[in-house]
Amino acid sequence: MSRRVIVVLGPTWYESPFHDLEGYKVIRKLEMLDKNPVEVALAVFSGGEDVEPCLYGGQDPRNVCYTNIRRDYFEQRVFNHCRKHAIKMTGICRGFQFLNVMSGGKMYQHLNYHGEYHPAYFSWKKEDYAVSSTHHQMVYLPEDAIPIIWSSMRRSNIYIGPTGEFATPPEKEIEAAIFPSTKIVGVQFHPEMMLPTAPGYVAYIELMTDYLSLSFENFLAKYLEVNHVKRAQA
Repeated sequence: MSRRVIVVLGPTWYESPFHDLEGYKVIRKLEMLDKNPVEVALAVFSGGEDVEPCLYGGQDPRNVCYTNIRRDYFEQRVFNHCRKHAIKMTGICRGFQFLNVMSGGKMYQHLNYHGEYHPAYFSWKKEDYAVSSTHHQMVYLPEDAIPIIWSSMRRSNIYIGPTGEFATPPEKEIEAAIFPSTKIVGVQFHPEMMLPTAPGYVAYIELMTDYLSLSFENFLAKYLEVNHVKRAQA
């Protein structure tokens, strides 16, 4: 049976980019994941609260994390269910951060100057495009993750690490990555807040089309080849 359903976890506005993926039906009925998992092509984890530090072995002595542990545990169950049934997953903003943690990553618990549109480098396009970015945390990628979009220039002057320490600035401020261990791709920015004609939005639709239409092995090979990036922490 062909997988043609996309299930969105969260508010309705996160659905909008996925309506531009030709041939898929977008719904918010989570019971579809239980009743007909073989029909679900993609589960979308949306934005919201910070990920609870205990999920990545962290601490929050500075009280900078705004968490919802009940949501974390619920989405952890959804994540495990999708893995069991080979359902592809993606995340936007908090959803990307959550899937990063589920893939073995950690979090920078606070940074600044990422609350507005700013240019980001789309590595497979070799271009800088403006993205809508509204976050105060940033992914600390696991070693095997592949960064594919990052801020065109360093924006923050504060980086608080996974245990509340002041951290060394990363090489890149990540806006999107692929996680080979869990076969996931996600973005930090908000495509649902961008105009459908914006180059960054068009590139995002291209990315998601490839993710859904290709086997993960072919998707990974394509983006490794066009990006020429290392499988390493950025």
